Amino acid sequence: MKIDSKTLGSVLSEAAKYTRKLSANSDEFKSLLNSQSEPNADASLNQMSVEDFKAALKKYGAFGFVAKMSEDIIGEKLAKKRAELEESMGLNDESKSAEERLELKATIDDLVRDYEKELRASLKQNAILQKQQQLEANKSSHGLEMALAEL
Repeated sequence: MKIDSKTLGSVLSEAAKYTRKLSANSDEFKSLLNSQSEPNADASLNQMSVEDFKAALKKYGAFGFVAKMSEDIIGEKLAKKRAELEESMGLNDESKSAEERLELKATIDDLVRDYEKELRASLKQNAILQKQQQLEANKSSHGLEMALAEL
């Protein structure tokens, strides 16, 4: 059996397309899996049934589902941080006057707001990094495809 360079080029081109498609799907799955396996991930989401997952995915779509999940995780982290700060700063201490409590509450609100900004910035940075990696992967596979096509 004789294989010419045109046949080899088309076979390799198809293989590159298939590999690129698998890589993109794998990257999406990995990012979803990583977000699910965070230690502070939403407990109700971890206990979500398959039917609930399907319903939520249909309702919000893939992007909306991940965005909602991220918002839920941020909300939980903020609530946990607020509770920790209230306890450590003694907000519920009955020996403190109403004025001191108001000052503590304002301070805690500022700290939680700053923490939320940090979480959102981190989330945004991770999304940008993932997009850059995906673009680089697409460029490198496209370059390989072009090189193989020249054969």
